Amino acid sequence: MKSEKPRLKLWYCGITNNEVRRKKEHNRMKGVTHWKCFEANSKIEANLIETFFSNEGTLNQSSIGGAKHNSYKVYVFKITNPKGNFGLNGCPLTAKNLLDYLLE
Repeated sequence: MKSEKPRLKLWYCGITNNEVRRKKEHNRMKGVTHWKCFEANSKIEANLIETFFSNEGTLNQSSIGGAKHNSYKVYVFKITNPKGNFGLNGCPLTAKNLLDYLLE
């Protein structure tokens, strides 16, 4: 269950195996400030950290097992556009971004 802690309500936490790509995707979707990324010891540990932040009130939904097996980098950032697009990869669906997404 999501916490109602206002201090973290505009923050997001996730895990990835490619920090540069993920930051670009989030910046396109939501706007990014105060980006911080660090390496966990394993995907399991990364998931636990993501779940901790989610329980503390960040906007992400933790998803155990939802990331690739080599995703052990944990990132946290402040969202600058909370009403941003949250469609396909954070963008409105167009033929171009659908192809870009599928061929990535």
